[in-house]
Amino acid sequence: MAFNADEIATMLVEYEKDYATGMDIARVSEELFSYTSGYPFMVSRLCLIMHNKSKVWDIYGVRDAVTEFLKEDNTLFSDMSKNLENHEGLYRLLYDVMILGVRRSFSYDNPVIGMAYRYGYIKSDHRYSVVVFNKIFETRISNYFVTKNEQSKPHQRTSVTYYNIATEDHFNMELCLEKFAQFFNKEIYPTKEKELLEMYRISFLSFLSPLLNGIGHYHYESQLSDERRMDVIVNYGRHEYIIELKRIFSERDRKEGLDQLLGYMEGRGADVGYYLTFDFRKKSDSKVEWLSIAGKRIFEVSI
Repeated sequence: MAFNADEIATMLVEYEKDYATGMDIARVSEELFSYTSGYPFMVSRLCLIMHNKSKVWDIYGVRDAVTEFLKEDNTLFSDMSKNLENHEGLYRLLYDVMILGVRRSFSYDNPVIGMAYRYGYIKSDHRYSVVVFNKIFETRISNYFVTKNEQSKPHQRTSVTYYNIATEDHFNMELCLEKFAQFFNKEIYPTKEKELLEMYRISFLSFLSPLLNGIGHYHYESQLSDERRMDVIVNYGRHEYIIELKRIFSERDRKEGLDQLLGYMEGRGADVGYYLTFDFRKKSDSKVEWLSIAGKRIFEVSI
């Protein structure tokens, strides 16, 4: 059972009658729904965090509550990690979909898919493909895979402590991408593993996660089941950073990715975006440049 945005709004109306926060109920309910897809426990928990801690009832209050919630050691997340540890098929299913970008057809008759659905981790999209149920599960499960990757592949660990990347209220995404490119070329590419589908995703997430350091969080966006690309949104303080990761094999691939990023920026009302490409054509070092396209600015790092 899951709430829709209108049902969440109805609950917020009752809360507003008692506490008169002045919130924009429609916007807050939509933001809660965008992270939880109406998962009842998550909706309630985020609201409780805002009530007890931030007292800020707007989209930034929701995002701050998400950051706090993602750090919790609760029964929901504890059971999730145990299930991933104990069921190899469940691990493989979610790893394929989230890290490799593999499309898996949704079928209740498949025992593993049926189990993942009953646990509430997945749902079907409009193409009847397996997708993770919501952004919170995406991020928490992704973080689980990041730590497993660090454990099994020590050469991919990074002790990144670039304090000038992250302050209390600002994240220097340009510097983050430049430092990641240096790390990738030095530590990952020489291992001859660049060709593996998952490397570009898991390596970047492993680099990004410790920099957010409990102040911000990331989540995936559209086109998750696409092995050649991944859209990542980083929320840090009151700032939002839109990043497109893409493996490219031709100039057409590169331009296609730029168009996709521009379209997504337009949809979110963003003037600045970030484009991280893993270019299988090039043999030289990383390329870094600012682009101006259709009134938008894009910071491109090509590895």
